[in-house]
Amino acid sequence: FFSSHSAIDTRQAEPWSFGESVETISRNYISLRYKLLPYIYAAFNESVESGMPVNRSLAIDYSFDDNIYNPQFQHEYLFGPSILVAPVESTKDLTQVYLPEGEWYDFHTDETHSGNSIIISPSPIHLLPLFVKAGSIIPMHQQIQYTGEESEDTLFLHIYNGRQNTIFTYYEDDGETYDYEKEEFYRREMIFDAETKTVTLNKPQGSFTTKFNHVIAILHGFEGHHKFSLNGHSVSVQKYELNLLDALNSEDAVFTVNHSKPIKVKRTGALKLVSDKMVISWK
Repeated sequence: FFSSHSAIDTRQAEPWSFGESVETISRNYISLRYKLLPYIYAAFNESVESGMPVNRSLAIDYSFDDNIYNPQFQHEYLFGPSILVAPVESTKDLTQVYLPEGEWYDFHTDETHSGNSIIISPSPIHLLPLFVKAGSIIPMHQQIQYTGEESEDTLFLHIYNGRQNTIFTYYEDDGETYDYEKEEFYRREMIFDAETKTVTLNKPQGSFTTKFNHVIAILHGFEGHHKFSLNGHSVSVQKYELNLLDALNSEDAVFTVNHSKPIKVKRTGALKLVSDKMVISWK
């Protein structure tokens, strides 16, 4: 789900064939793709189980929103259940993006935007406009260099605070065989509840053992919350500066200044990932 193709007697398509800037941009997004593999794998499982496309038209989730049928915004789509992608021509440094109902986080800066609105988003060549639906839970792991490489034993749950309740179904299997047909998988519902101010990891289903022994919660939009707990026990949370995607310092300084700074978030320490129900709460 991330490849570049060419044919005999055509120009080479490797990233380094187009110059240093394109190579660096490609490396950044390839690295992001590897970090997102837990999210991507879960999205593919959803596709297998329900037929829901991994890249899905906004018309699926927002069928009655007339704005998404505007030709100006028909190229936008959801990547999995939580990430809105707004592709843009490489010649544009700014682009209009329509955000459907709800609240959305700029993936690169954590700036929040109200839905049902059109915003102006920076879109220099190295910065693809990406937005995360508030209330989302996005699992990531440490950057790896190829899909078969063993990652560290810590799963990072990026939790985006919001007013909308959501459910994300996390999924793992061996990635190679059909043993998942014999329920040798690890499937776990992760529920964001805005009213009770909790994220609940229900007991996992299946007989497969997850490769992760610990989980760290990366907390986006929790500036006003200072007390966190796991199953009723206090959890220490620290301020943290996060870089999800490296910017190109050689590009336009206006956009580099605003979009290469680390995102200021909060994060828990490494929490033991157990098979019993886990409830993270905040005040």
